[in-house]
Amino acid sequence: MDGKESKARQPIHLVVGLILAVVALCLAVYFYLCIPTPGDNGARLRDKEVLALRNSAGTFIRDGRFDEGIARLSRALTLTPGNPVVLMDRAAAFYRKKEYASALNDYQGVLSQKGVPEGVAEDALFGVALTQAALDRNEQAIATLHDLQAKNTHFIRAYQLMGDIYLKSKDSEAALDAYTQGLRLNPKSPVLHYDRAVAYLRRDMNEQAFDDLSKAVELDPRSLPLRIKHANLAQKLGRLGIADNDAQEILRLEPDNRTALSWLKSRKIAPQK
Repeated sequence: MDGKESKARQPIHLVVGLILAVVALCLAVYFYLCIPTPGDNGARLRDKEVLALRNSAGTFIRDGRFDEGIARLSRALTLTPGNPVVLMDRAAAFYRKKEYASALNDYQGVLSQKGVPEGVAEDALFGVALTQAALDRNEQAIATLHDLQAKNTHFIRAYQLMGDIYLKSKDSEAALDAYTQGLRLNPKSPVLHYDRAVAYLRRDMNEQAFDDLSKAVELDPRSLPLRIKHANLAQKLGRLGIADNDAQEILRLEPDNRTALSWLKSRKIAPQK
């Protein structure tokens, strides 16, 4: 009988032991994943401080207080050296402050790192081209944009910037080609339609320019500069009815616009309420 009792208890002991082992394993996992170590806590506090510095820097930069914003981003970089996101923030701040060499240095600093997310790397490469263009290093900027297009043929801003550089260099034909390539990828970009219209105007191709301006206005009807440019060209081409309509739309956007009021007065048309 005792022998039978001993054999009967063995499975119970095994089950209890197994349960205790599972509980111990669960506790170990809990303490490993859920209870922060001193190092984890320090990293979280650091990340929180970096985020706070970035947020306050953004506020200063939006207010045009670039030095204060840049100082906070530099402080964040002492906490997380080489952080690509913070470097991109500071590069953009330097660019807005027109300290192009410093912006270029930060953008290149992002590109020099390994393991940077593809999207961040592409934005940094665009930033390099942007600052090179601002420094009048146009050939370098075009080469950088070609590198960017080789990585991502759908990076629309690359075509726009390339067109702007060519237009600035008085190569309106190359500018037209760049803007047209961009529009093939994004035909609903009012900016690219406007830019191509400007390139057409440089070549005295007024009808083509008017078509692009009309499309830009259609895509962005609340843009006052687009509407004014469209109205002026409509007047030049003798499309007076379109110019009248543009003047009315301009007054909806800016009720005291003197040019639109003067045009309607000369045409003996009352502004619509």
